[in-house]
Amino acid sequence: FLFLFLSKMETHYDLENSFALILMVIVGILNFIIMIPWPPVIMANLLRVSRQAGRSEQARWTFFMVLAVVFVMFCWSFWALRSVQSELDAMKANSAINAVVDMETRLSMNLKKFRTQRNVYITGFSLFSSLILLRFHKILSQIGDLN
Repeated sequence: FLFLFLSKMETHYDLENSFALILMVIVGILNFIIMIPWPPVIMANLLRVSRQAGRSEQARWTFFMVLAVVFVMFCWSFWALRSVQSELDAMKANSAINAVVDMETRLSMNLKKFRTQRNVYITGFSLFSSLILLRFHKILSQIGDLN
């Protein structure tokens, strides 16, 4: 079902951009909250709530399902990049024979290649951000356990 849903590249790009944006907002908000010099009572409550939220089974499953979807998108992006590159190589091989290639076709293929490369970078960043978010939560939990 997911493959049929992701068969259109535009939908795939929208999903990846949405995940990247959501992860960046979460990391940014958490960093902003932690950097504010809160009174010790409020900081202890924030750390306690963070620790309890991360220990719930539902939160873990949700996070790892999102991580799995981002990983599938990352793999799919590499597959799309490889298919676009092979299509571009085939077009270049045919252009040597025909000596005339439609400029609009070349532009379209190069634009498709750019989008797939951008997609690889976005999903890689999303995957990296989610791993940073996981590590950030573990550090906050350890700080909360010390208090």
